[in-house]
Amino acid sequence: MKQTLSLLAAFALASSIAAQTPSTGTISGRVFNPATGEYVRNAEIVVAGTNQSAVSTDGGQYTLPNLPPGAVTLKVTYTGYHAAPASVQVQAGQTSQQDFNLISTETRGADGAVVKLGEFVVSADREGNAKAIMDQRKNMNVSNVVASDVFGNIHEDNPGEFLKYLPGVDIEFSADQPRAIRIQGMDPEYTAVTVDGERVPSGDAYVQFLGTANTAAGDSSRQVALTDVSLSSIESIEVFKTNSADLDADAPAGTVNMRMRRAFDRKGRHISWQLSALANSTEFHLNRVYGLDDEKHRRVKPGGSISYSDVFLDRRLGVIATLSRSTSFSQEQRVVPRVSTTPEAGDPRPVVINQLSYQDNPRTSERGSVAATIDFKATPHLALSLRASYNYSEFRSSNHTLNFQFSANNNTVNGRATVRGDGLTVLETGPSTDANRFVQNNAGRGFQKLGDSLSVSPGFEYKRGRLLVDGRLSYSASLSTIRGIEEGYVSGFTQANLAGVNFRAERSSPNTTDWVIRQTSGPDWNDPASFKNPGIGDEYRDGKHQIFTGTLNARYDLPLRFPTWLKVGIKSNEQVRDYISLFDALKWAYVGPGGGTTGSYGDPATPMNFISPALTKHPFAKFWGTTSGLPPSFPSRPAITEAFKAHPEWFRETTTATQWVNSYIKSDKDYEEQVNAAYIMGFAKLGRLRMQTGLRWEETKTASKEYDPLLLSQVREAGFPVSGNEASTIAGLEYRYRSRPRVIRTGQYDNFFPTFSAKYDIRPNLMAHFGYNQAIQRPGFNHVSGLWAVNEDALIVSVPNPGLLPENTEKYMTRLEYYFEPVGHLGIGAFQTNVENMREAHEYTAEEFGVDDPFYFDYIFRTQASGSGKRRLKGYEVDYRQQLAFLPGIFRGLGIYANYTRTLSTTRKSGVAPHHIKGGFSFRYRRLGLGANVSWYPDTPRSNQYQFRREYTSIAANLDFKLAQNTSLFIIGKNITNEVEVEAQVTPDGHEWDRQYSHYGSIWTLGIRGTF
Repeated sequence: MKQTLSLLAAFALASSIAAQTPSTGTISGRVFNPATGEYVRNAEIVVAGTNQSAVSTDGGQYTLPNLPPGAVTLKVTYTGYHAAPASVQVQAGQTSQQDFNLISTETRGADGAVVKLGEFVVSADREGNAKAIMDQRKNMNVSNVVASDVFGNIHEDNPGEFLKYLPGVDIEFSADQPRAIRIQGMDPEYTAVTVDGERVPSGDAYVQFLGTANTAAGDSSRQVALTDVSLSSIESIEVFKTNSADLDADAPAGTVNMRMRRAFDRKGRHISWQLSALANSTEFHLNRVYGLDDEKHRRVKPGGSISYSDVFLDRRLGVIATLSRSTSFSQEQRVVPRVSTTPEAGDPRPVVINQLSYQDNPRTSERGSVAATIDFKATPHLALSLRASYNYSEFRSSNHTLNFQFSANNNTVNGRATVRGDGLTVLETGPSTDANRFVQNNAGRGFQKLGDSLSVSPGFEYKRGRLLVDGRLSYSASLSTIRGIEEGYVSGFTQANLAGVNFRAERSSPNTTDWVIRQTSGPDWNDPASFKNPGIGDEYRDGKHQIFTGTLNARYDLPLRFPTWLKVGIKSNEQVRDYISLFDALKWAYVGPGGGTTGSYGDPATPMNFISPALTKHPFAKFWGTTSGLPPSFPSRPAITEAFKAHPEWFRETTTATQWVNSYIKSDKDYEEQVNAAYIMGFAKLGRLRMQTGLRWEETKTASKEYDPLLLSQVREAGFPVSGNEASTIAGLEYRYRSRPRVIRTGQYDNFFPTFSAKYDIRPNLMAHFGYNQAIQRPGFNHVSGLWAVNEDALIVSVPNPGLLPENTEKYMTRLEYYFEPVGHLGIGAFQTNVENMREAHEYTAEEFGVDDPFYFDYIFRTQASGSGKRRLKGYEVDYRQQLAFLPGIFRGLGIYANYTRTLSTTRKSGVAPHHIKGGFSFRYRRLGLGANVSWYPDTPRSNQYQFRREYTSIAANLDFKLAQNTSLFIIGKNITNEVEVEAQVTPDGHEWDRQYSHYGSIWTLGIRGTF
């Protein structure tokens, strides 16, 4: 820290000395693109005949210091554009002003004459790709960049819908909802997500307690939920696949940084707006249909956004504000065949389906955001800024599940022979009824998830001579709540299985899902009174994540003949996380009118006998009751909720001691983490070679607040009953865990992280790029915080480890890049990430674990600790993107892209595709614009070593038509082929079958947008 402050003081002194030497002059100015109305960054301004150059920064500003007096010629380079050279007279001790206007290379006609700007139709894809290419070309980190100009071709505000088309990037999904970012095969918790360099908080209670497609609950506590991020205020997204020393070091996979828009990037006032409507193909109409609340609603959902920016006070004050809202409806529908693959002596069939499980999960989601940025030039050298944003999301889900059990004894081992038919295309029960052959209908999981995130970040930037100092304070918080009854309906209802029935299921072939399921005898499954012993459950889960950050950076351009600078910085980051889930403990039995163990929700005496209209249009089956010809019934979830609120005496709590301790004690997490950091880095450009290197230091301090339970002997002495290794009553558990204050357990470690990158210009448009950095992955909160579980019989204590050290990683990436003119690039790269000190289970004595309580002298402590495990991921990427402006006639408006990623891992990783291909095109001719994006994935592993998702192709398309120069109609389609996602399983001997089919429908957005 002292060395860093000393370096800052030295920079300030050097700047002062340089300012007192008037033997040279300075040129400064701005680079403007009239076609888009924006000032551009990363344009290169070169002093002809010298090695002196500058790169424009935010707001298009550039500065060329230390120039000898006299006339000099400046040239500007920016892909797809040109600017007339300018002759500038440099005067000693003074600053000359020289601005540049860029002219698109597409604005020249066949005879070479310049076309008037009004006759030139601006292509969002072309302009966006040009900015992205310049960002990527100038960045010393190996990266991919995308600009906001092409953000319009996605459905919602979720950045995952856009990032999924980049090379080396995958999106972790929960059903069809983008949840988190995976880079080059590494899990999402290995990726840092920032906005303007500040970490994005994520208190996502859904991921923490329910997990995602490829991660178990609790194992993804560090991943950032994309529902906490809005695209409406974002100017561009940078995906850094290698990190420099000025970036946080806990990002082994890379860093995704989202740059907010700034008013100074535009000239004058600018307003953009959009109105849209979104629909799902499963309900592609304007009719009112039954919704989550068993009331009729339209499935088409509205959305919109508006953005305003302007500059005031002679361009000293810039303001930009955005407001957005999007809503959507989706329909997740599944069928899960559960099979037996172990033939018996009397049943040689290789595979027998013994259960069919159907899920119908209609969901609505709403997202909104408000964001504002204020920039103020207090003096010619000092700029102040304030950036603030608020995002909210509301997600409602109402799952209904049907299980048809065909085998007797409800057993996959010895019950398979009782399944009549061939076991694959024809399944039948009978001829006699059996209590273990049943139909089960339950609510599954229904809830409302609310998410709020707030960020406030004031900062400053001071620039004088060769010295640039900037700093920022930041507070951000994310709150996620999942509720059931509190928000209008019970999370789940329970009923006894409908036994004493027979039924038959039939489909056309072993590879189809066109099941027809008929009840052949027994009580009609459509009658609510057939299902007995009703009960309910509730949702209550909270997640909160707060981040407090302070940063200070200083950069000094050295007065050498070639561009060279040094940069130092310090940062302190404190995170507070709190989680709790009471789901297991919130259970009741319905004992009101018509209820009880032999009653039901369907008794005429109860108000809950409304039949919810679920599963009537399931894509994977048709259901026929014995008399009604209808599927099994579901009671009304909202009606049950209203009864619970109005008559709590009708419901008897059934929470067990185990459920209580799992909810109120084991799930209660309270964790704090502070990271202090300092770094130094330098850059030099020597002819064709550019090099950047640095060293970062980070110190991590952790504190976990945990329960300090009494011994079981103390619980017995107090008169509470004990069973096994736990108190057997809730009162006993209360006494054991809450009789004394919680304790704070701490940990501390520090690390150094070297970084290096280099670029070599083989030719003006061909360069080689290499990057290297070391990083860490801090352990998830489930490993460092939680409950001490004491087994007094076996003398074993299972404990979290607050001092658990992180995994260490090092990453290498190299890429050969060729840049086409006017706008395009081709990149071929290879990467390798080595992971060491992987966590594994360890056993310690009390002394080794640092416990000095005499009681635990003979105990063994089991916990997670750093081990000798290693993993290596490697692969390569090919990335091509080009605007084909050289083609004749209408084809000049065609742009294409394609990328391929190959990933290899020394260990099997769920969700990591061995390779994938993405590609698409954009086309504009006069008023019409067309585009399409295709993603293809081969068979991809799932969490179980014998399970995988089958080959999958997703196609999206878009169309827009200009009604006027600044107004367009647009249509966007996602999964337009209605692709069904199939998960399969294979036995150790190689037998394979489909274990799950998931259908989400296609999603369509129709809207109008414009600017003025």
